[in-house]
Amino acid sequence: MTKEELQDLVKDLAAENALLKKVKALVEKREAQKHVTGFKPSKN
Repeated sequence: MTKEELQDLVKDLAAENALLKKVKALVEKREAQKHVTGFKPSKN
């Protein structure tokens, strides 16, 4: 791979990592709210 291709790959991976961190934070926040409200998922 060329230097430019590697730099593009690093940018893409950094953006993907940032997105995954945001999703993880949202999921954790949702889970915490479920525990506070006593929400129980249906068993269907």
